[in-house]
Amino acid sequence: MADFSFENAAHSRSSKSPHQNKITIRLSPEVVEQFRATGKHWQSRMDAAMKNWLIDHSPNDLRL
Repeated sequence: MADFSFENAAHSRSSKSPHQNKITIRLSPEVVEQFRATGKHWQSRMDAAMKNWLIDHSPNDLRL
């Protein structure tokens, strides 16, 4: 599993992208617990982790 740095994740409402989409998504409890445990702005850190992953990967490469 790759290590991620959350230091550059957005931490204020003013930095919110006007192009963000509000969606409903189902995630594994252990994934949600890990991110929620990081405290306030955990959803921004999750978004940053996903963006970071997309730099070197494609969703089409995942095998479910």
